[in-house]
Parts: sequence; C-alpha cells; structure tokens
Amino acid sequence: MKKAKRQIEKDYLPRKEKYEKANATFNNRNSYSKTDEDATFMRMKEDQMLNGQLKPGYNIQVGTENNFVIGYDVFPNPTDTRTFIPHLENVQKRLGCKFKFAIADAGYGSEENYDYLEKNEITGIVKYTTYEKETKRSFKKKTFNSENWKYDAEQKEYTCPCGNPVPYRKTVTKKNKSGYLQTYEVYSAKTAKAVLSESYVQNLNMAE
Repeated sequence: MKKAKRQIEKDYLPRKEKYEKANATFNNRNSYSKTDEDATFMRMKEDQMLNGQLKPGYNIQVGTENNFVIGYDVFPNPTDTRTFIPHLENVQKRLGCKFKFAIADAGYGSEENYDYLEKNEITGIVKYTTYEKETKRSFKKKTFNSENWKYDAEQKEYTCPCGNPVPYRKTVTKKNKSGYLQTYEVYSAKTAKAVLSESYVQNLNMAE
C-alpha cells in the first residue's frame, strides 16, 4: 500500500496535473508551442528546397478596400475558413459600419461562411474550395467521381457509371468545431456509396 501511495503521489498525480494544464492550454487547438503557448503549429510555405515547414505561428488576416488596409486580426488556428466570420465582425465593429460586399479567395469558402453572409445580407464573392478543380476537363472525365453522376431531383437518386441507382437514405446533422450545424444527405446502394452535403446537392441540381 505504501509503495502504491508513493507512486500515486510522486508519479500519477503530477502527471495528471501536467495533462490537465496542457489540455487547458490547447483551448480547442490540436497543438501549441512550449516556448510560445499562444502559437499553434501550422504548415508554412515551402522553402527553397520545396520542403514543407511545420512550425509554430499565427494566422494573420488582413482586410482591404480599394488597396487600403482597413483592419487586421491575429488568430491561433491555421484554418482560414474559421477566421472569416470573426475577422469580418471585428473589422465592422472597429469601423462602426456594415459591409455590403465581402470578397475572399476559395480558402474561405464554406457552408458556414456562405450561410453567415446570407443571413447578414452581405453579398459574398467567395468561390468554394473545389471550384477550380471542378472546372478542369480532367475532373469531368473522371466518371467514378460522385460529383459527376447523373442526379434525378424528383426521385432523389443518383446513377453511378455502371447504371446502378444510388438512392437517398437519410439526412444527418453534425456540429463542426466552431459549433455550426451542417446537414448532409446520405445516398447509398449495394454497389456504390456517396455522402454529399445538402447545399452541394442543390448546387448540382442548379447546374443541371
């Protein structure tokens, strides 16, 4: 008993305190730097030798209008999609105005951001992440990509390249890391399976 008690006091309890402190420092992140606990490990630009750099850093967002910087924010998370809304709100709050338009590259394209722009009556000019890939001829030639399958809106059913039907099965709702609820339509068959978001299915219907 004494040996077990000594091990708990000198090993298990200090280790537990260490893990609890580290978990609090993460603050919904998947990493942090021991020399700068506010910094998160991110994939940096490749160096001259084309080596990917994984280093602690910050995600700096800069807003401009007519080539003038009107605001910036510093974020600990590496994902641009999750900086779009807080950066937009911060700049509007500091300037005391509401934007009518928001322009950003495809790195900011997400269902959550599009929904935010629509609800706040802001015209967004933001491509979705796979836009450039989907416009290429090589992508359209890949017949086994579910994005290229024929869709019947009335039957709510896809047809795979082998001619087999892939009908709608159920709707699934999931919460992402920022707390946003995303709705997915699940399609499945014995010979094929596809999971597509509701908004993407609507885009496919419009395209057809």
